[in-house]
Amino acid sequence: MRCRPRITAIPWLAAVVAGAGCLAEESVLSHHGLATELVPGDARFDVLLPPAYGPDAMGFLERRFGQPVDTAYWRARHPPTIVIDNADRLRDAGLQLLVEAGDEDANLTFLSAELVHRLLFDAAIEHEYHLIRGAAHTGRSVPRRLDNVFGFFQRALRPEGPDPAAQRHLAQAKRSGRYAPRVPNQLDFETVEFGRPGSGGDAGGEQP
Repeated sequence: MRCRPRITAIPWLAAVVAGAGCLAEESVLSHHGLATELVPGDARFDVLLPPAYGPDAMGFLERRFGQPVDTAYWRARHPPTIVIDNADRLRDAGLQLLVEAGDEDANLTFLSAELVHRLLFDAAIEHEYHLIRGAAHTGRSVPRRLDNVFGFFQRALRPEGPDPAAQRHLAQAKRSGRYAPRVPNQLDFETVEFGRPGSGGDAGGEQP
């Protein structure tokens, strides 16, 4: 019996609004402890909702998730908290995940996409991620981006099979000790204070 690969499409137009509470401007560049800083366990909207989305954002959420917002219902449907709460299940499920956004999207969709990408990466969940340079929410970038999306579907539904050159390279990396299997929180990251020479580690020495 042949099993079909699973395809998951995340509609980022909806996710950026329904997930507006997950992004705080002063925290979005912080990688270490991202899950606890940006998506606290109680998912309190008065803490999470950033001013950048304006006064209408809460009304949008309440129309869909209740007034007051049913945080358990919201959390079960919010992409970042889905990753946090179900990392093991997602990692073992064999899902084909694509996260894609334009970096000039006026709806700030790229912030939601970047957050979910970082959570997937730190959870060691395989996925494909594209941040498209110069792409907006609509306009001329959409046709070429759709080509990329359909290409992803094609590869997921009809896998190309093993790549002999890649397999040889992997075997060589294992023999040399370069290769290590993916594990959660594999990448050590210290928050960098941009614009300060020497910030982020000891490379530049201690700053006054």
